[in-house]
This record gives sequence, C-alpha cells and structure tokens, in this order.
Amino acid sequence: MRSLLIRLFLALLAALPPAALAASLRWATQADIQTLDPHAQNDLLTNSLSAHVHERLTARDERLTIVPALATGWRQLGPRRWRFELRPGVRFHGGEPFTADDVVFSVERAQHPNSAISHYARALGRVSASGPHAVEFTLERFNPVFLDHLDAVFIMSRAWAASHGLLTPPRRGDAKASAGATAANGTGPFQLVERVPDARTVLRRRADHWAGPQGGNVEQLIHLPVASAAARSAGLLSGELDLVTDPAPADIARLAQGARFRIARVVENRVYFLGFKQNLDRLASNPALAGNPLRDPRVRQAIALAIDTQALSARLLQGNAVPARCLMPAASACDAVMPPLPMRAPDREQARALMAQAGYPRGFALTFHCPQPFEPSCQAITVMLAKIGIRAQLVPEPLATFYARLHRRETDFYFLGWGGAESDPQPTLDPLMHSPNGITGQGQVNYGGIEDAALDALIDAAAREEDPAARRRLLDQAITRHETRLYHVPLYRPTLSWAMRRGVTAEPLPNGRLRAWAVKVENPGFRSP
Repeated sequence: MRSLLIRLFLALLAALPPAALAASLRWATQADIQTLDPHAQNDLLTNSLSAHVHERLTARDERLTIVPALATGWRQLGPRRWRFELRPGVRFHGGEPFTADDVVFSVERAQHPNSAISHYARALGRVSASGPHAVEFTLERFNPVFLDHLDAVFIMSRAWAASHGLLTPPRRGDAKASAGATAANGTGPFQLVERVPDARTVLRRRADHWAGPQGGNVEQLIHLPVASAAARSAGLLSGELDLVTDPAPADIARLAQGARFRIARVVENRVYFLGFKQNLDRLASNPALAGNPLRDPRVRQAIALAIDTQALSARLLQGNAVPARCLMPAASACDAVMPPLPMRAPDREQARALMAQAGYPRGFALTFHCPQPFEPSCQAITVMLAKIGIRAQLVPEPLATFYARLHRRETDFYFLGWGGAESDPQPTLDPLMHSPNGITGQGQVNYGGIEDAALDALIDAAAREEDPAARRRLLDQAITRHETRLYHVPLYRPTLSWAMRRGVTAEPLPNGRLRAWAVKVENPGFRSP
C-alpha cells in the first residue's frame, strides 16, 4: 500500500504543468494548512503560508528582530499610546489601495471572539485612523510586549472581506467551510493562484511587491501535503520535490550522506508538551473512575517522572530534538529563572510511589489525543506511562479534527506544541497558562482549564510592570510556579531539519516559518537521472 501511495504521489507531481515546475519551489509537508483566513487559525504551517500572501505592520528579520513592514515606522507617544506611519502606494492583490481603514478593520476583526489570535489582538487596545496613512493605538494599560502582540495580526482588505462575507472570522468549527478557507487577498510578496484543500496550494510571486526581490528568485510556490514520510523522501530522491521541511528522522541521515541533497538545521523556538484536563471532577474518557487523577499534582509529577525525554530526543527522534527544561518557546527564558529549573530524570519507582500516595496504586485508564504527525512520540509516551499503571488509549487524529476537539475542550489528556518568534515569556503565559478570561482573551488556549489565582496574579502583574528588572522577577516567579506544579509536562524542543535538493538554498529560522521570498533555486525543473 505504501509503495502504491508513493507511485500515485509521484504521478501527481509529474502531471503538474512543465511551466509551473520550471519556475517553482515544490514544497512538501506532512499536513495541509488549515485555512487561508489569517485570523481563523493559529498554527505554524498555516501562519507560514499565510505570511506569503498577507503582511503585518511589522515583520521579523533573520534574527527575529521586529522591523518595519506595512508600517514604515512607529513611536510611543506615552506609556499607553503608539502611533504608526503606514507605507504609501501599497495595493492589495485585488487592486484595492492599502489604507489606515484596513488596519483598523483587521485589528478589530482579530479582536473578535471567533479569532484564533484574539488574546494577542485585544492587548493592542483601541485602534483609530489619524489620517489615510497613519494609525494610533490607545491601550487600556501599559503593555511591555505590545510589538510582539501586534506582530501576530495580519492585515486584510476591508472591502474584499465585506464582498466575501468575511467581516468577522468564522467560528472555529466552521473555518474550513468559510470563503476565507480557499480565497485570500493580501499585500504580500506572493498571490494566491489555486487552493485545493488536502491536495495543493499554488502561489505566484508578485513582481510589483513594495519590498522588491528580497534575496530570492522563486516565482511560484507549490505547497503539497504528503502524509507519507516515505513518499516525501521519494519525491526528493526522484527530483520531483525541491524541499521537505519535516522529513522523517530516519531519512535525515540518509539524505545528508548524498551529494545531491542538503540538510539545514536550527533548534526551533517551540516546546512539545503534555496537557491535562484539570477543571473537572471526573474524566470524560473514564467517568467510572473515582475523581479526576489529573487534578492531583502527585499524578502529574508521576507522569513527568515516567517519561524519558532524553530517550525521546536521542533515540526516537534520532537527535533531532533536545529535552525541554520548561514550557517556554525560547530556552533562554528557562535558563534565566533563578534558581535554574532542574532537568527531570526518569524515575519510575518514585513515579509508582506517587501514584500510590495519590490513591491510584493500580493506575487508571484514560484517552490520549494526539495529532497524527506526532503519533510516534505519542506511542512511545503511551508505552512509558504503562510502566507506572497509566493505561492511555491513544487516539491519533488529523490536525483539523484534533484542533477542533481542543477548541471544544473535549480532551482529558493531549500532546501539543507551542512556539513562535518571541523570546519574552508573556505571549506564552497569557494564552496558555492564565485562567480563561472571556474579556481579555487570556487563557484562550488553556485547554486543560488551569485555574490558579496566584499564577494569574503574577502573570497580570508582569503584564503591567514598567520596570524591566522588577518585571523579570515576576516572570521568573510565574514560570517557576507553573513548572513546579506541573500544570503541563514539557517534553522536548525540536531541531528543525529541512531537506532540500541540490541547487536549493533555504535556511530555517528558529520560528520555523518558510520564507520563499528569500529562497534561491538553481536549475529549476531539475530531475534526477
């Protein structure tokens, strides 16, 4: 069956028009993007492709420093006021001129409760136009990571959104059915040509983009979701693919040995972790069980002690990950905590003792939800947990199904990743660890229902503290409280390993996003002998 799938995939590639192949970067990943609506989903792959079509007022350079994009500059008028000058002469792909009204619309749309980035956008306060090419933000309170929050908001055309019934983001479960799932109109360096969900997305380079070539020569970007790791590697080996950004660990060393391929690596600003349902008295997946064991910190500690993160990183992932010390995307945030957080070593004897102390000497059963791309890691974790009596029924799901289940809060126990460009802890503490708050948007991805008033107070205090040293102490205390109570169990940080054919120069950054506008492709249309 696998051989048949590979042959069918290669036949699909061969059917692409030669003109498209001759000027394109053919990029394959295991999963497909979730939508083209830039406010409807917040995952790495979707954001990575969206950034080719849509832009933000700011951008990130090669060092992930925030730099001007649709805004030419900004200044702080006071602790709670910011003014941005907008780039003149920019047009959306549909021809509409880019104005301050589009910025106001986009920020307010991103603040809508349906938005997947509302917890960032609401921290921007009230936005208003102060001219056709200037906007001002008035904050309710001081925000020390204002620019980080702003950098999450893609800009859309108000007129285009109105004509497509997209004045507000779709509800989470409806994202794939909305017009924004397959249509897009941004100001970015690439324009949408074709979108066939679960098959391909084709973008064309815009010669008239305001930023110019930006170092690359890619004229077309073809994204192909290919579930089979063997098929992705086969596509590279046959010359039918140019770039695979998620090759199987077992294939990386083999591809690296050949002169026809190159592996580019960087440690990603991302942590994969385990999450637990902690706000219910009983587990939905095991209602007959007395109480909810995941609410007991001794059980969560037992789970942490049962898992050998070094084995996951070194053996299962074959060195393409490093164990995580805490649940912060940038390792520097963990290292800065005083005193430093310890790296946990597996101790199953102590784990079993903790289970007995918590009242579960024979363990218990529950359902373990896992996104399909990470099924091997979840399988290994299931085996490790069985050794301390936790019988986890693994349920691997496609990304869309998995995310929809998370948003509905239907998971007792789950595997998830969290990351991005920010080195500051605040954009992680607010949405992931704060108690859910429908007004501020905090706790939007707190899928386990963590409720800790003392932790909330530390997070809130850090978010309004203007003195950097005092704020650093508050952040350290919040991180330490979260980690010592193990509200989540951090597992590992992945090493991004991008595999590409000879003649392709694509360099990953720690935020994990592809930047096709900076990619160079020699001998396009290459086929191996």
